[in-house]
Amino acid sequence: IYEHENFDDSGTFSRDYPVSDVAACEAARRALLSQGYIITSSDPKLVVGNKSFQQTGETHLQISFNVVCADDGKGTNHSTMFANALQDRY
Repeated sequence: IYEHENFDDSGTFSRDYPVSDVAACEAARRALLSQGYIITSSDPKLVVGNKSFQQTGETHLQISFNVVCADDGKGTNHSTMFANALQDRY
């Protein structure tokens, strides 16, 4: 079940950007807001957003995004953004 887990910076869950970590997380916050997500936690280097859907009268879906932004040590204008999402259906 965990065969495809890897922890390198070339994975699909991280991207490098030529901006500060704070600017990267602000961009993520705005991107989530523009798609109708409710920001439930936000600090300069962490954003958590949720969006709920009701596809049918009996099916509910919630998507939760977590974004962490970290200075990559290459200077003030370089950072790495790590993102993941969780989908709950009930």
